[in-house]
Order: sequence, then structure tokens, then C-alpha cells
Amino acid sequence: MAIKVRRWSRTDLARVRDLWLGTYRAGPVDDSGPLFPDADERLLRWLVEGERQRAVVGYVADDEEGRLAGFIVAHQARWEFDPPIRSGTRVVVVDAIAVEPRARRQGVGRLLADRLIEHARISGAVSIEVDVESPDPAAARFWASSGFHTRRQSARLVINPREPESPDVSEGR
Repeated sequence: MAIKVRRWSRTDLARVRDLWLGTYRAGPVDDSGPLFPDADERLLRWLVEGERQRAVVGYVADDEEGRLAGFIVAHQARWEFDPPIRSGTRVVVVDAIAVEPRARRQGVGRLLADRLIEHARISGAVSIEVDVESPDPAAARFWASSGFHTRRQSARLVINPREPESPDVSEGR
């Protein structure tokens, strides 16, 4: 499969949204709550605004027929330390990466990750940060094979589980 990776454009955003939400919908339900009923519109607005402001960087992978094979979305951030005893660090944070099922295991994810690494290097970022949901050993292996290593681990205790049928709209989550 011949793949072309390029910076996304506004015309790609609906396809990116569809694959991103399709990945969420196909995955396991976790304690972060269900998607909002208007998740499609919310995500598209977020993508459009990020693309417009250049705050969010995205790359898409197209197959030889011009169909979306995958995408990677990230944003640049400056991590500050609290208390302020060290200087901040400019980082690129991966928001999402997804590959269409028909294009998996063909190097699409690697091409996307490599393009983001190149972007981060050129932009002067110190590092690229990615959170891998636990347990997702395939994702952990993918990022490790791309040169990423575990720097820290976090633990989480859910003390008030959400009801899967009722998103908390009042808090905007």
C-alpha cells in the first residue's frame, strides 16, 4: 500500500473526526464517561479552531486512492513547574493517533509518528509527550519502538464513578 503523509488541511478535518470518534466508539468504555450526544460537532469545532489558530498540528496519511489511512494530532505546550523552581519546557503533546483498520500493520502509524517527530524537532520542542491508556500493550510497544520511553507513571483512584448513560454536561466533560 503506497502511503502519502502530509500536513492536514481544513478539508481533512471531517474525515479525521470520523476516524477519531470511530476509534472511541469501538474501544472499551472507561470511567471518563460516555461521549456527548453532540460529540461529532464538538470535535469538529475543536479541530477547525485548532487548525485555524495553528495551535494544533495534524498530519494525515492517504492511501493510493486518496482515502484517509490514518492521522496524528498534537499540540504544542509549555510545561511550567509548580512551585516555580525550574524553567519551563517546550513540548509537543500527542492528542490522538489512529489508523483505519484496513491500513493497520502496514507502517502507517510509524510514518505518522516519524513526521510528528520531525515537526517537533524543527519547531524546537524539547520532547514529545504521549499518554498510553492502560492496559494497551500494543500502543505501549508501538511508542517504545518509535524511541519513546516511560519517564513516569501515574496512578488513579476513581472515587465517584460516572453513570454511563448520563454525561455531565454542566461541567463540560
